[in-house]
Amino acid sequence: MRSRIRPLMFAALLGLATGAHAALTPILADCDPNYPVWNGSGVSCSAVAAQTDATQVNQGAPDGHAYSLGIPTLGVTGVAVFQVSTPFTGTFSIHDFDDGLVNEAADVFVALADAFGNFDATSTMYAGTVNNGGGNPAAALTDLTVAGFWEFIYIQDASLVQYPGSNTTDGFDIDSIAFGDPVTVPEPASLLLLGLGSLGLIRRRMAT
Repeated sequence: MRSRIRPLMFAALLGLATGAHAALTPILADCDPNYPVWNGSGVSCSAVAAQTDATQVNQGAPDGHAYSLGIPTLGVTGVAVFQVSTPFTGTFSIHDFDDGLVNEAADVFVALADAFGNFDATSTMYAGTVNNGGGNPAAALTDLTVAGFWEFIYIQDASLVQYPGSNTTDGFDIDSIAFGDPVTVPEPASLLLLGLGSLGLIRRRMAT
């Protein structure tokens, strides 16, 4: 029995120590007709078709493809919500597509899932505001840090709020969302294996 428990414990610990980077799935996007909208027709979207595709937002480093949030026409601004495949915490970054010297910014919130695993709008917490440094990536503000574990990222354009004189026509262009080192939440199977291993060690110590 002892020879079987040790490999199982090692496998469980390995599963806790590694873990994959989170993947992104759009669930709401005001400028992408393939997803439900948040503010809908009150938003002016990009004239570039590729920038109305929320799946252009990749996880990791910027790749030159982006989704534009949209700017207000009826007093409301563009929103996009992304689900993250594994709960995240700590530092993450949101990068704007460098499309010239245009001032763009976005307010970023994090949120939890409800009892059915869906986006819970009542749980949103403000994480900070990101910008593109006026089209200068070296001066851009991209990094945000949150405590606790979260499952959704809610991004709302703030270009005309942060930069009233901005000549942006489509709002903040989300190129990528990048996370720090992956954090793995223990799965029940891993916890069970660790528990069995601990019980085995306790029984052995009691026997001695």
